[in-house]
Amino acid sequence: MNINANTKTRKTILISIFSLLLLLIAFRIYLPTLLLHFVNNKLNEIPGYESRIDRISVKLWRGAFQINGLKTLKSNRNTPVPYFSADIIDISIEWKALLHGSIAGAVSIHNPSLNIVNEPAEQQKQPKIDKSMTTTTPIKKPTPFKIDRLEIKNGSIHFIDPNKKPGVDIRLSEINAVVANLTNESVRGELLPAEITARAKCFESGNLLFHGRFAPFAVYPTFKIEQTINSVELKYLSDFFDAYAKLRLKSGVFELYTEIAAKDGSYKGYTKPFLKDLAVEKSAVSTKPVLKKMWSYIASAAIDILSNKKEQVAARVDFSGSIGKTADIDLIGTIGSLLSNAFIQGLIPAIDNSINIYDVKPSPGKQQKGKK
Repeated sequence: MNINANTKTRKTILISIFSLLLLLIAFRIYLPTLLLHFVNNKLNEIPGYESRIDRISVKLWRGAFQINGLKTLKSNRNTPVPYFSADIIDISIEWKALLHGSIAGAVSIHNPSLNIVNEPAEQQKQPKIDKSMTTTTPIKKPTPFKIDRLEIKNGSIHFIDPNKKPGVDIRLSEINAVVANLTNESVRGELLPAEITARAKCFESGNLLFHGRFAPFAVYPTFKIEQTINSVELKYLSDFFDAYAKLRLKSGVFELYTEIAAKDGSYKGYTKPFLKDLAVEKSAVSTKPVLKKMWSYIASAAIDILSNKKEQVAARVDFSGSIGKTADIDLIGTIGSLLSNAFIQGLIPAIDNSINIYDVKPSPGKQQKGKK
């Protein structure tokens, strides 16, 4: 009697274990589908956007989730290109960190593309930066959060204006960037704990280098960045200048060097644009408007006057101000540097390393607010 009872008990336990295993296997098989429906529904709750993911893959043993075929479009617009898309987004989570009550991991985004389209009707334009985002509310969650590495592979950014004549389509391509140490925890002794490094092909011909350090969850934007653009052949921007400045460029090389630091609601920096071997196409066609022909001759003459012996037009533009307000630009200093480059001593095409984040003076009242 006891033997039969023990046998039935064992069978019951084995059947229960087997059924549980089947349920776990079924759940694991169906988990990607559940996640796909959940994420797509959440994405489409964002006002003004229509988003979709094609597929989600799950690898629980290494805490990895792979999102395939993300596309986001602006609702109620006629432009066929998506606002944002990415072929693959790979997210990995460290199980060890979860066991200790924190979240840590890494993110890799493959072939992301951002298309900024300027449309005629205000309601159809791609979204602009909201002024309310010029100050950030500190994100303080009970769970410590850290992304050790966020990597962007082969990304691109397009600016498209089909309503101009000629149409404008310029882009940054081959964007490869790494962001390290994104965390909502304060790092002792580190004002700028996170770091970003990026490289890209700029306007079909030039190179962009970007390096910066920042505090991801500071009350006000807190960062120090350096950016270099060089070797951009202006013939690839001819339609852009024709559309917005009414000038056709025959030749020239563009370079730009910028440093900016921000802290306590204020910012300070400079930018140095360089134009080398610049030549403007003079409008001599009788069908061209008189004012456009005059403008092209005036621009060409100004370039000849302001070019130095190296056929270079350059200036240093210093600026400062409070976040969310119009920048104060040193106009006299800018004109002085322009004339000095032309007639006295040429500016050096390089980062000056003259901006220090500790030199940025806080906006009135904001330093105290940030400390609360």
